[in-house]
Amino acid sequence: MENNRLTHRRKNGQQIIAAWGLLLWLAAGVSGAAFAVASPAADTLQALLTPALPASQDDLASGPLTLAELARFYAARDYRPLWSSTSAERAWEAALASLVDDGLDPAWYLEQVPAAATAGDPCRELARTAVWLQAQLDLRFGALDRETVEPLWRLRPATTAEQRQTLLGSANALAANPAAALAAARPDLPVYRALREALRELLAELTAEPWPEVPRGALLRPGQSDPRVPLLRARLQAGYYLPDAATSAVSLNYDPLLVQAVESFQRRHALAVDGLVGPATLAALNETRERRSARLRANLERWRWLGQEQLPHQIVVDIAAAEIRYYRDDELRWGARSTVGRSLRQTPSLRSAVSHFTLNPHWTVPPTILRQDKLPAIRANPEYLAQQKLQVLDAQGQELDPATVDWRRPGAIVLRQQPGTDNALGQVAIRFPNPFSVYLHDTPSKQLFARAQRTDSSGCVRVEDVLTLVEQLLRSNNQFDQTAFAERLASGATSDLALLAPVPLLMDYWTADLDSSGTLVLRPDSYARDEVLAAAISARPHPPLALPPNCPTF
Repeated sequence: MENNRLTHRRKNGQQIIAAWGLLLWLAAGVSGAAFAVASPAADTLQALLTPALPASQDDLASGPLTLAELARFYAARDYRPLWSSTSAERAWEAALASLVDDGLDPAWYLEQVPAAATAGDPCRELARTAVWLQAQLDLRFGALDRETVEPLWRLRPATTAEQRQTLLGSANALAANPAAALAAARPDLPVYRALREALRELLAELTAEPWPEVPRGALLRPGQSDPRVPLLRARLQAGYYLPDAATSAVSLNYDPLLVQAVESFQRRHALAVDGLVGPATLAALNETRERRSARLRANLERWRWLGQEQLPHQIVVDIAAAEIRYYRDDELRWGARSTVGRSLRQTPSLRSAVSHFTLNPHWTVPPTILRQDKLPAIRANPEYLAQQKLQVLDAQGQELDPATVDWRRPGAIVLRQQPGTDNALGQVAIRFPNPFSVYLHDTPSKQLFARAQRTDSSGCVRVEDVLTLVEQLLRSNNQFDQTAFAERLASGATSDLALLAPVPLLMDYWTADLDSSGTLVLRPDSYARDEVLAAAISARPHPPLALPPNCPTF
């Protein structure tokens, strides 16, 4: 993914597509007999598959394609073979070849169908169909089981049986056009289409000269002269952020046109848009095409997962962007900045539902923060507890005199901060069931939201303008009484306010998305997950192909 490509490249691509279309049209016009291949009879396929038919739709499993699903697919088409002509086989191969733009390896699918043992081999017919259907499942639900790579904790288990049945029905309806079936299985999301296009363009450049690397050095400010400027200029030109003739290729001056190009680059990479070339901007500039393609492939997989998480009414915490959004009736009703967990105390990915609010909350210091942050601070500064307005409680909740505690070995104590203007949770905490003891909350430290990178919490999510979100959620349940709500806040007393109907909440991590203008933005990978996920996709094992036991060679 780099900036907009030159117009002539798109025209060339359109001409190539048109030429292929003409060739396919001509091929289709040739006599069917010329392209006929030996194919298994319907009764042969029926004999192989009938024992595998499930007793009911409920028997269909999640995960890889099952033999029962393959049997039901063929039963729905009266066991007519799919790949009974050379043109059909070529269409199958071309459809699977297109998976490279989805970040999936076509060979993973193609190599599972070896050459036919005999003319009209029914097992080869079934193997072709099995991998074609598996590709559709991979596009719709993700190629990997995310619980093995980037787990999403769920309040309730996800069910995909109905969606799988719908997908297989669609595949049968589009059986004459294998590529159209794959297209229908892809997430119908603008960001997914943008990611495919970005990966397609990047893959076409992998054999080109590497992007110029800009050496590390002192912070480069607008107007300065620096020997690295020609390389910076060349890198931005290679990414189409700067026309080739925009500035002198040999000038060492970091001039206004170059600053503008850097700011455009920073905007496309979710960096502070300040024109300063520092460590974060250099790291993004010096990312290789290979690493960039790995990050795109990782995000394509994430959006295949996220395609199943789209709900018309929900709160979404975008962890990588440190942003939060509220949707109602499929429309964005509110959005704000947030802060999320640092790399060593990551905000968890989860699917839950907001159940209630705590107004004027106490803050009970979590054990990790107590052990790693508070105890060292208390040992270093005897006045720390008083300054932070922290109470010391024993295991039974009884207040202790801090002077009586051996802070080198404090035992089973609890630190609690009283409600008030200095409370770490601010005026409200937004609660939802989860095993991580995380929640959304207000903060007295409003200045934190002004930072470009907002990964500095211990896992919980600070929310900018949180009272507006609380109001929106209460209004969605017809529960908002402005006067009564303001009085409860002003009282200073801690109280819980339950939602009549919990509101779904998704907290998840992805590093590529569209901005408000529809432009693809690739963000910093704060949790270092992109390359790990891309490697897992590349190392994906082959599960046993869903074929009848009478097909032992597969």
